[in-house]
Amino acid sequence: MLREVVKQRSSLVILSAILLSAAVAEVFWLDFSTQAGSLPSSSFLLFSYYFPFVAGVVVFVALIPLMVRINGRSSYVEPSHRTFLRYSFGFLWILDGILQMQPGMATGFSDAILSPLVSSSPPFVAFLVSSGISVWNTNPSTFNVLASLLQVYIGAGLILFSDGLFFKLTQMIAIVWGVILWIFGEAFGSVFFNLGTWLTGSPGSALIYTAVSILLLIRTPKISDSRLMAYSMAIFWAFAAIAQLNPANGFWQQGAIGAIPLAMSQNTQPALLSSALYSFSVMMSGNPFLWNSVLIAVMLAAAVLWYLKPTVAWIYATFLSATTWVLFQGMGIFGGFGTDPNSGLPLLLVSVSYAAFTRTFGAKNMETNTPIIGENRLASQ
Repeated sequence: MLREVVKQRSSLVILSAILLSAAVAEVFWLDFSTQAGSLPSSSFLLFSYYFPFVAGVVVFVALIPLMVRINGRSSYVEPSHRTFLRYSFGFLWILDGILQMQPGMATGFSDAILSPLVSSSPPFVAFLVSSGISVWNTNPSTFNVLASLLQVYIGAGLILFSDGLFFKLTQMIAIVWGVILWIFGEAFGSVFFNLGTWLTGSPGSALIYTAVSILLLIRTPKISDSRLMAYSMAIFWAFAAIAQLNPANGFWQQGAIGAIPLAMSQNTQPALLSSALYSFSVMMSGNPFLWNSVLIAVMLAAAVLWYLKPTVAWIYATFLSATTWVLFQGMGIFGGFGTDPNSGLPLLLVSVSYAAFTRTFGAKNMETNTPIIGENRLASQ
């Protein structure tokens, strides 16, 4: 019991420091916003834009002890893979909230991020996204601050609570908001546009966030986390390979694959990353048949490994996700309009979480047909 109390207090201190640091970090955007011309240079207007976010974070930090007290103590013993997912995606949600408060978001978010989705989507998706844009543009600054705060709250809730009322509330909010983001902010992850492509992040990071919250929320002895994760990842990579194979995406044509990292290299970002992306784009622009065949093969290999040998697959998938995240998705956070790290990093974290799962139960059990129920086994020990 003493260990749990110490752990809980340490989490409170760490999370409070992170949230307050996030609030302070937003203040430092003021100088950049003025220089970039993304926001009016008036000090009053800048203050009115950032003050609600900073105030919202401070109020939330002040309420943390009360929420912890209301939530109460729990006898639930959380498996290590779930703890890893909860903490890592909690930090991702907080990062997304901070990115949403970039200065350019106040005036250019709908034009830079949402409008291009309309022109590249089928009619029914374009209608939904256009409707979302119309609502957003009624008061973009207010909606932007509210969206930022909501994502910070979700992240904080994930880090703070592993069980109880606020745990369930956080997961349900994350699922609902994740679906909203996936539909209106990512246009269903472009899956209705020639199936999309994993190279640019399809089927969307919001869908991965939502799937993780569903996994954390559901605790039933009929579901083995290990098999659910392995089979889901196998389906994911098989779908990615099929989408990459689709001729309608144009990846069999000269320069189509190289155009993706080339576009990423033009974002405002560290010179080293920009140079690496440009060099990679040049390499990928030649011999489209060879490079697209290689990409399809490595995606299919990931699907097969997740199905047959998940204890090896997580290592392979981690490397593949990291490579895609850096070399094709440009890490997703640069350019002034990155609202999240794209799909590469979340999928990488899901893959790494499987390592914690195998360490919990032993690698041998992961490849047998014996159902593995994480919560019940750990709780009974």
